[in-house]
Amino acid sequence: MSKLFFSKSRPKTESLPEKSWKILIVDDDPDVHETTEFALKGEVVLGRSLQFLHAGSGQECLEVLDGNPDTAVILMDAVMETQDAGLQAVRAIREDRHMHQVRIILRTGQPGSAPELDTIHRFDINDYKTKGELTKNRLLTSIITAIRSFSQLKIIADGKIGMEQIIESSRFLRPDMNLSDFSVELLHRVNRLFGPLRKGVFCRTALGSTRFQWIARIEDDQVFTCDESPDCQPEEMVRKTIEDSLRSRRSRHLNNRNSLYLDDGEEYAYVLYMDSPDFHPDEIPLMSIFTSHLSLTMQNFRMYHRMERLAYEDMSLAIPNLSALIREIDSVDTSEKYLYLLDICQFGVLNDLLGHDFGDIVLLSFVERLKFSFPPGSFIARDSGDVFGVISGRIPFEDLQDFFSLPVSVGEGSRQLSVNIGAVALNEEDVSGSDYLRNAHLALKRAKSEGPGKSVLYTPVIGLETRERISLLQNLRSAFTHERIFLMYQPQVNLADGRVIGFEALIRWKIEEGHFIPPSKFVPLAEQSGLIIPMGNWILRMAMHSLADFNRKGYPGLHMAINVSAVQLRDPDFIYNLEGALKDSGVQPEKVELEITESIALLGADRVVSLFQKLKKLGVTLAIDDFGTGYSSLSYIDSWPADRLKIDRAFISNIGAADTGGRIVDLVIPLGKKLGLQVLAEGIETEEQAQKLIELGCPEGQGFLYGKPMGFKDALNWLGKNKV
Repeated sequence: MSKLFFSKSRPKTESLPEKSWKILIVDDDPDVHETTEFALKGEVVLGRSLQFLHAGSGQECLEVLDGNPDTAVILMDAVMETQDAGLQAVRAIREDRHMHQVRIILRTGQPGSAPELDTIHRFDINDYKTKGELTKNRLLTSIITAIRSFSQLKIIADGKIGMEQIIESSRFLRPDMNLSDFSVELLHRVNRLFGPLRKGVFCRTALGSTRFQWIARIEDDQVFTCDESPDCQPEEMVRKTIEDSLRSRRSRHLNNRNSLYLDDGEEYAYVLYMDSPDFHPDEIPLMSIFTSHLSLTMQNFRMYHRMERLAYEDMSLAIPNLSALIREIDSVDTSEKYLYLLDICQFGVLNDLLGHDFGDIVLLSFVERLKFSFPPGSFIARDSGDVFGVISGRIPFEDLQDFFSLPVSVGEGSRQLSVNIGAVALNEEDVSGSDYLRNAHLALKRAKSEGPGKSVLYTPVIGLETRERISLLQNLRSAFTHERIFLMYQPQVNLADGRVIGFEALIRWKIEEGHFIPPSKFVPLAEQSGLIIPMGNWILRMAMHSLADFNRKGYPGLHMAINVSAVQLRDPDFIYNLEGALKDSGVQPEKVELEITESIALLGADRVVSLFQKLKKLGVTLAIDDFGTGYSSLSYIDSWPADRLKIDRAFISNIGAADTGGRIVDLVIPLGKKLGLQVLAEGIETEEQAQKLIELGCPEGQGFLYGKPMGFKDALNWLGKNKV
């Protein structure tokens, strides 16, 4: 027996840094290093300070890591010496150096260059942020989260080393077992080591308590669990011995009866009771060593199962998480199962209005509704935020939407919710759980684009359209980078006398094959990807410099209308960038008109008014573009400090007709005047339309009747032939 317990000593394991967490900043911009270190300098996380390491390229990052293998967090720039330098460095860290514990936060200064979801999974990127997002507080939050994760992974790694040594010496530990199976295996091993046992009991209780629950027992070489045995209570003498060990928190050795006490250090105390007729007192030291081994085993057992729970359970809602969902999808072996993704419509707005505590209550109630709506045996998990995944049989979308149209109980009241649903059939071979999940997300995204309460089942057509959209977006980024995006200018005139009053700057994209991609197709892509931010800043500067050039060429009275996306207006740096463009171009602010669609109303009335006031303070004028096709109410528009109202071209084609479009023009022109706004009609193509607008009192217009969008030189020539 002594050989069994003393055959090997446990090797020392690599410990965490004693005084500091090492943070490696990888970026080719020295300012990023300086500002990051300045933002985090002096912070203490989990009782330790931060030590900063620096690298200016992907290759230098790897060299620094080779000398600092205990680095906790890497803040990695995505684009350095090459477009994918950051991702290649991550690949080398994970695959070549097998450094899986260090946490990697990918950063980029280009908001539209987010890696795809499968790229993040493939390279094991733990977080992705744009540099603009990382304020000091957000940066610190990301660092704290990453260090906590790193610390837990180190603990697990150290624990695994300990478990391997215990398995080697005692040869029974299997941390993936449940407690019942583990107890059975333990008693079998004890029977071989210290037996044969007349009786043996393994039990546990909460630390500090003597009211124990026995898990398994052995008698005459037969092991029983509590569920299998008709008698789940040990006899009186055994019970008293166990209670004595629990009360004193010490092992007891009484003749042939040994009661070994151990605990896992946090939650439970255990007693292993053994009645060994061949027991000899010389074995007590060996039993003590065995008990120490077993204590470590139980600590690692607890740690393993706790980390298993942390890895695969959403702790706030007590349901499986995204990792568990993917694992479950991979295990599905029937073609009759479907994956449903359900997204609570407008949950973010609800959360902002009523607070996160209320939002958490709504999510808990929603989980109960999921359990009620899907049949027993369905697998329910949290995908992210307010998106939930369910694996179940085929259920008609109409039935699900009916279930979720009923009010959900929230505290003492109820709340009406609606959901968007994306689903995919789990019926293909050689498709991974991640791929199925991605397809379900594509279906969910399509459902959300169709409006609240819509449901979509994934089809290959949706996948094809998505791939085409991704390809178009990649080409758009390339076109913008290589200056294949340009501006054209369409004149705006005074309808009464035909005098030119200004131009509208219009973005155009001409691909290498020679034809144009319409703005209606690529601008929404730019908005969704974030590319509209740098693109919009470029448009502002180009349009204003063109206006300055018109002025220098002898046309000082013109104004320049520039379309601005609601996404741009949400950018906290928009005002700053606008001021820079005005200053660089030197144009008069009152000659710059920002065209804003009614969809900006979705930002909220107070926020819109505040933003408009800031813009007016700069001196620029504001136009409400595409009036009548957006989302705002007249009460909103009445409160906005705008200068001009633009009637959408869709209504001009029907002007004078008795249908809806024609009647709207009749109403909008006097409405604009009543609100104190200049009114400009878009899309004028015929003299009849122009004359009718003049009769209705519309003062301004633009359209092919006066001039098509033109390049700068053509616009100059056009000005030379028309009244200004």
